[in-house]
Amino acid sequence: MSFLKRAANNYAKGMNATNALTSQMLYAGGFGLADYSEPVNAQNAYMAISSIFGCFTAYATNAPQVTKKVVHLDGTPWEDHPVQYLIQHPNDDMSERTMELYNCIYKPLGGATRLFTGRNDRSQIVSLRPYSTYEMAPVPVHGAKIGRNTWIEKYWHRPLLGAPEEVAASDIINLRFPSIHPIYPQMDLSPLAAMNLDIAQDKAVTKFPTDMMQKAAWLSAVYSLGAGTTEMPDEILEQIKADFISGSTGDNRFNPRVIRADGKIEMITPDFRKMDWTLLGQRPELRICAALRVPVRYMGFSAGIDASTSDNYVASWYSFFADSIMGQALLDCDSLTHSLMRENWADHPTVAYGCDRRATSQFKIVPDSSQAQVLKMQQAQADQTTASIYQSGIITKDEARQRTGHAPATDGTGEEYSKGGTSANNAPESNSNVATMPKGNKV
Repeated sequence: MSFLKRAANNYAKGMNATNALTSQMLYAGGFGLADYSEPVNAQNAYMAISSIFGCFTAYATNAPQVTKKVVHLDGTPWEDHPVQYLIQHPNDDMSERTMELYNCIYKPLGGATRLFTGRNDRSQIVSLRPYSTYEMAPVPVHGAKIGRNTWIEKYWHRPLLGAPEEVAASDIINLRFPSIHPIYPQMDLSPLAAMNLDIAQDKAVTKFPTDMMQKAAWLSAVYSLGAGTTEMPDEILEQIKADFISGSTGDNRFNPRVIRADGKIEMITPDFRKMDWTLLGQRPELRICAALRVPVRYMGFSAGIDASTSDNYVASWYSFFADSIMGQALLDCDSLTHSLMRENWADHPTVAYGCDRRATSQFKIVPDSSQAQVLKMQQAQADQTTASIYQSGIITKDEARQRTGHAPATDGTGEEYSKGGTSANNAPESNSNVATMPKGNKV
């Protein structure tokens, strides 16, 4: 059997929805290190388990709200740099936020997303397109020596339709989930690889009530035939048993049963209160959230819903955004800067769209969270708290204005304290549309 057929068989086994989620399946063939974990994770987890899908949706909802901004090395914006245009218009099918939607799903599924950099005749980058780790397979350098040189010789692109094609390693930018593969460093590691048992338990807990109802185990029965049947031949007993099962299970499970004298039926019903059913479901939810770095209270799972309030929901949302979303955004921006600053951007084709003809590689890419909804909600809450403190006469008008991001008052009333009430002349202006946190709390 050829290696292609073996790889196809492995892939088919992994994609079988009846199989449990398996760890990363790697196959070293002529077309690179084939990583089957991404399609297996998609089939058996992302597209099969609501808790996993919910955590991924948390990334998909929040990550595209953080855009990328090109700045000079001193931090001032470089809005007409060709890289800025390229980020905002990566390819003919996607906008910046649409591409980020693919990136933020591919990364936890396969451990990374691979950005292919399309080039023009002058070898300048003119497009970016995301691919999964399954679609773009690395080929390690054979006998690579210790040193700073790359350990990936090239990549093989395996399209949905058509033959595989070779891709230069310099044409791929890897945006990784914050994890590495400790055994195959050229590969990437999905957080789902650490959840095999938790995913299996979550799936089993979810399926258990349905399985019981389908098999009529909610009303299991013990049928005693009564006196005089102890010497009954086994074949007759088996026939009576088969008749009882066919008449008491499936579509007939709720039909009444008629038995002769001395016969007896005892019903057995599970007591889920003694099984601590809620706790059985909470454990895998907590561990799934831990691996994906999503607060359980933000997800609204049973493990955290009892303690959820509107206040700590926003706090957990902010924690997720500040830790997971912004941490990933900083890692992505660093990878993009590292790769794109080595390219030639002078006289780039984007000059036709108003970009700087003399653009250089002296830039860096930073995350811009100014449109993030959670930061706006945090600012609105901070404004309300400041207004309440000001109305109580604890701080001056200028102190309140400073906390809400406004300049000092120009009418000479900045040093005054509130005289009470809710007069518009006394209260500081609201600035809930400003998406930056109060000082000391910025992301």
